[in-house]
Amino acid sequence: MKPKISIITINYNNKIGLLETIKSVIEQSYDNYEFIIIDGNSNDGSKDIIAEHKTYLTYSASEPDNGIYHAMNKGTRISQGDFLLFLNSGDSLFCKDTLQDVSTYLSSSSDIFYGNLKYISDDNEWVRDYTNDIIDFEYLMRDTLPHPASFIKSTLLKNRQFPYDENLKIVSDWKFFINSIIKENARIKHIPFVTANFIENGVSSKPENRNLITLERLNVLIQDFTDLFATSFDKLLSIEREYSNIMRSRPIKAFLKIRRKFEK
Repeated sequence: MKPKISIITINYNNKIGLLETIKSVIEQSYDNYEFIIIDGNSNDGSKDIIAEHKTYLTYSASEPDNGIYHAMNKGTRISQGDFLLFLNSGDSLFCKDTLQDVSTYLSSSSDIFYGNLKYISDDNEWVRDYTNDIIDFEYLMRDTLPHPASFIKSTLLKNRQFPYDENLKIVSDWKFFINSIIKENARIKHIPFVTANFIENGVSSKPENRNLITLERLNVLIQDFTDLFATSFDKLLSIEREYSNIMRSRPIKAFLKIRRKFEK
């Protein structure tokens, strides 16, 4: 039996990005999915885009909310699929057969299935391949799973009153992943191909938000993983010091000086 996939798109005043997301979903060759759009009462024409594609949508709402994670929680509660994918406005499925290809991996054997992610900025495109990454606590301290490429078992989200912490501004999806994987031993499985395109213009991609991202992550690590964080932080600090010493060594300095000449 084909698993039902719930695609949840959050949007606020991004009608161009929303249209790209919608196009990538409605062209899918796979048919056992539902499409939910939660719009935060946009005033840029997004509501018109939603209305024009109403026949393709299982559910849509345009109303004020308390931020992206509040909207994601609303979408989670409404969804009826076996697996949930958060594909927010601007992001898109990689090709028309993405859901069909992904569906062959989705099963009860794992709780989170995650593919590779294509990053797109104004002047560059590149693919992040997660094949060889070891997803453990030390990894998740500094990184996360690719949210637009993660298919999450619905029960993993719906068993929580608030799947995504609405008190956080930027890192609640990361908090969900690290708590699920480390505290709850959620089973994860990598899908060995690109499943989504990610546009690097969102709140988490902006340089001015880096300090807030670091602060929010530190608060979560201290509150939820006090002992693990203390042990891993000491190890990471030791590695960082070793790296700094190596970078200051004469042979490395000489090598970097030569390389910079060739790069000019």
